[in-house]
Amino acid sequence: MAKARREAEELLARRQARKRPGLLRRPSRAPRSREDVVAGESDVRTVLLGHRREVIGMTLLGLAGLLVPFPFAPIAIFRIPVLVWAVAVLVVTVCEAWEGADKVRGAAAPILSYTIGGCLVALIRSRNDLSLVVDQFFEISGLMFMLGSAAGVFWLAYRLFHPVTPVGRRNR
Repeated sequence: MAKARREAEELLARRQARKRPGLLRRPSRAPRSREDVVAGESDVRTVLLGHRREVIGMTLLGLAGLLVPFPFAPIAIFRIPVLVWAVAVLVVTVCEAWEGADKVRGAAAPILSYTIGGCLVALIRSRNDLSLVVDQFFEISGLMFMLGSAAGVFWLAYRLFHPVTPVGRRNR
């Protein structure tokens, strides 16, 4: 039974390797068989080891949020968390496990939270005094970036473990 399972996994890995584009193709390896995992199910370890690029993208996105409180000197005009976020966006865009809409949602969450959330919270906190809006924005926007990066990481992780199944003739 175990031998037949390994052969089926190798055959499936070869078929999936043929479908990948040549430029960003990962080296094809047959997945390691584990007796404690039921066929058809995947555990966290298997998913994370099978999607290394995606894990790197999520890690960089989370790191961008974690670097906000530290007062690093900016490079040119960009703060270090924004540069780390930009690298995370590049990594996330070349990942194959997510659909385009999921990539946009996960990668744009920190910046949208920073701008829109920061403006809304600043307007609420400044009450009716518009001269305080800018001060309140810069006071709260770092926290909003951190919350947005956490939301982006959680969304991408959710989609990594629960991918969308495409509707087609075979899936109906």
